[in-house]
Amino acid sequence: MTYYIYGSEITQRRIGSISICNTTSNKKIRQAQLKVCGIKFDPGCTLKRLEALWLRFTRGLLPYTTCSNSELRRFCQQRGLKAIEGAMRESLISVLENADDEPVFERFLDLPPELRAIIFEYAEYEEEEEEESEESEESDDD
Repeated sequence: MTYYIYGSEITQRRIGSISICNTTSNKKIRQAQLKVCGIKFDPGCTLKRLEALWLRFTRGLLPYTTCSNSELRRFCQQRGLKAIEGAMRESLISVLENADDEPVFERFLDLPPELRAIIFEYAEYEEEEEEESEESEESDDD
């Protein structure tokens, strides 16, 4: 069954997969989208929190709201994150989500030189594109 979510209504069709059109930030629609995708959330949470959960889903990140407390503690331990013993579920989820938003790769110099060179070329290319887009925006403003 396919669910299409547009504006303020939800329609469904029997096709076999889930298709969601992200066209609104309405709280009820966002709740419906998360429910269709199997993402758990507190019914009283804010629109901002619903948006954050939706963004995590679209990025393919694990929805920690579906994990048990022991799993959350184990994730923190495996990633070397400091979680206070006996911490509340919400604080464990917050620590993990913040770590997801700021990934760290500390072994860049352990990569083979050929791979590091490719990464440097990509970074330079991205920087050049950024500069070009800034220049074109400045010329459009004149």
